Amino acid sequence: MMLVVMYELPWLVPVQDNEGVVAVRQGDAVGLAREVAAFAEDRERYLEYSRASVKAAERMTSYDMSSLYQQLLQGGLPAEFSPEPTLCDARQLLDWAVFYAETSFADYAANPRRTEPAKKISLARRVARRSIRAFPALEPVLRRVQRAL
Repeated sequence: MMLVVMYELPWLVPVQDNEGVVAVRQGDAVGLAREVAAFAEDRERYLEYSRASVKAAERMTSYDMSSLYQQLLQGGLPAEFSPEPTLCDARQLLDWAVFYAETSFADYAANPRRTEPAKKISLARRVARRSIRAFPALEPVLRRVQRAL
């Protein structure tokens, strides 16, 4: 049996409509630990989520991933796997970029000798650049985020 307790990543297809996943807010280590402990204390809940997780995993194995990757690289991914982005999607992407930038800055401020935050900030900048291409109307906001990094 298996189940997944994780930080929220709602854009991941395997966790969408997956009754076997429990997600907590990004960075909420206490919430993550609390969920794991709750499963350890409640066997029935564990079994329920585990069965749902196995069912979701079986559903994922029904996809021809090789074909989907080829379609993705060739720009022909079916619409069900590549829905049109919405303003809500753009807002969520922007919120994540800000979250990761703030987290990186906080990590760096706590330990300025480490070089990892620079890599995280670089990733956040790349996300902002790609977001501008996907959501041109948000360019002014995303440029402000880039400058803040």
